[in-house]
Amino acid sequence: METEVEFAFALSYSFIEGTGHGIAPSKPDQSFVPVISLEIISESILSGLEKENDTFTILPSVHLWNPASGWQASLGGEVPLSSYKANDFQIHFKLKNHFDWSHLLN
Repeated sequence: METEVEFAFALSYSFIEGTGHGIAPSKPDQSFVPVISLEIISESILSGLEKENDTFTILPSVHLWNPASGWQASLGGEVPLSSYKANDFQIHFKLKNHFDWSHLLN
């Protein structure tokens, strides 16, 4: 059995058209919204066979979001910066949906 703690920090930028200097609407009026992001991930292994083999990785990604349907696809590459996982490059592909929860709040 292994116990680990993971901390992550993420930055992202959505290329939403027509915002000027204001705040973008939650559902923009464009077919597809390109998004870029960068996650910084630190993983500490507290117990188990891999104890003290902590890792530090970055995960740059590109996303394509369709606001009308709520679906978003993303593709990224996790690059290890620590020496322990120096050869463990991973490719991430995610398909997700932005659900509208407003009906539960009324």
